[in-house]
Amino acid sequence: MTGSFDRGASTSPDAATRAVAVLGCGNMGSAMVRAFLSKGWSVTAWNRTPERAEALARDGAVAVSSAREALTSTPLAILCISSTEDVRALLDVVDSAELGATTVLNTTSGTPEDGRALGEWAHAKDVRYLDAAIAAYPEHLGTAEARFLVAGDEDVWKAHQDAVLGLAGGSLHVGTDFGAANAIDCAMTGAFYITTLTAFVEAARFTTAFGVSHEILSDLTSYSLSVMDGQLKLILDRLRDQEFATDQATLAVYADAAAAFAAGLNQHGKAPMIQATSEVLRRGVDAGLGDQDIAVVATLDS
Repeated sequence: MTGSFDRGASTSPDAATRAVAVLGCGNMGSAMVRAFLSKGWSVTAWNRTPERAEALARDGAVAVSSAREALTSTPLAILCISSTEDVRALLDVVDSAELGATTVLNTTSGTPEDGRALGEWAHAKDVRYLDAAIAAYPEHLGTAEARFLVAGDEDVWKAHQDAVLGLAGGSLHVGTDFGAANAIDCAMTGAFYITTLTAFVEAARFTTAFGVSHEILSDLTSYSLSVMDGQLKLILDRLRDQEFATDQATLAVYADAAAAFAAGLNQHGKAPMIQATSEVLRRGVDAGLGDQDIAVVATLDS
């Protein structure tokens, strides 16, 4: 395998070359570029629409018009583009031998199966590959709180963890299964976080129709989140132990309450989030699980 970099060379920030390429310069990719630049890294930027990469040259990035050049010019090439299909099309512009010692870190959103397929492709081509999910907004990059969830070979992760931690200080390696990062992303960002945000919008719209002030709703939001934190951890314990007996609120209590809440919200506009929740909980009650904890709904489709 040939290339510009020695496959065994150090890629930590203490190495002579602190260089990274970012392919995809939308809001997130541009934030990556600026975060690396702020920490003294040399950054190559590429975007399908050249103007986006060229705009970053004013901040100190090296804008290139060739994806091949971006993929082969640094020890670490980070992909932040639209879809897994676009990732494969982008990687197809180079022969795997041209990548040399470059590691491809793919942060493009996808399914666990996408991550596994790209990992298999990389293994077959002898390409160093990591699959990642971004658990942060663009404005958080460069901070200690931001997180990348990285899956793949642990030695490859260790070779580049300093670079990733400089970009997102809370980043962690989540497993060797290339689908692991996307599995967490689908579950926590998708099923939990985005769904929660959407449900909150539904809730806030409803309460404002009754003149509830911003200040009161803000205070209640903080209280609700503090209660939810404890409940979420209890649910994780119950799922781990498969123990759903409870002397607190039962599934039947939740189901009855959700049905009443759905009826109330639906009188003031469509409320699909609480309606869908009500239907799920009712299925659990109908399955004979009404006297157990709400976590038992995890067994409905298993």
